[in-house]
Amino acid sequence: MYKLNDGLPYYLKVYKQDLALNQDLPQNVEASGNLGPIEVDGINGGLEVIARAHTDVTLDKSKGIKVILQHSDDGTTWDTLGKISFKTEATTLTKPGETIIWQLRLPPVSSKTKLQVTTDIKFGGQIQAWYDNNLGNIINLRGFPDGANTFSGDEEHFVNNANGGIAVLLYVVTHDLSVSGEGKIIMALQREETKEDKSKSWIDWQNKIYTLSSPTKISAGTEFGRLPLSSKVKRFLKANISTDDSHCAGAIDVLLTYLPR
Repeated sequence: MYKLNDGLPYYLKVYKQDLALNQDLPQNVEASGNLGPIEVDGINGGLEVIARAHTDVTLDKSKGIKVILQHSDDGTTWDTLGKISFKTEATTLTKPGETIIWQLRLPPVSSKTKLQVTTDIKFGGQIQAWYDNNLGNIINLRGFPDGANTFSGDEEHFVNNANGGIAVLLYVVTHDLSVSGEGKIIMALQREETKEDKSKSWIDWQNKIYTLSSPTKISAGTEFGRLPLSSKVKRFLKANISTDDSHCAGAIDVLLTYLPR
């Protein structure tokens, strides 16, 4: 298959009968094809619909694109004719070596502190956290627990940088961090609070969310799928395009082409 001047593969298309052309992908919603319903009355089954990327497209891992084809006798009442579905595959993303996922200059405080970490999926690699100025570790180097989990740091540290005290920096560092698809590390730096009745409790004081993900890039011209049309197609035909990704980008074509002879 040869390409046109725009670099996209050439198809033998039905003249001015495309269902969508260079249409921005809808973000986590459904949209009608931007060329509207077309009239296909009287076809003999020698046509097919091709959905393809008009530009480079990015989709988050495990997200997809769906094109639902509908047909109608009168252009008002529509029945589903078929669909084209495309879905990206989750792959493992790795951040080799050391990665600082949180660096924080502590606001003024005079209390015990500790760090709580929550993961929403299984991460590979290790994590540790410490204060500078020789205040010590609050999480000793350790691996992540299995699955979604919450764990507290190994040590509690009293920090007193109020009233012009020394500046204190928190570092949270991962080693060879990896995840399949996408994951979040939710960190809460907690401080001890004394209540009026002299009892003590821990409250979230400073918070940070670190997300590790990598969208899939799909090159312009890539086919998302094909659907041959039978001779039973009604008079009018249209396409509805949807995605389940609120961060997708790029444009799509839904073309009406002749089947190879």
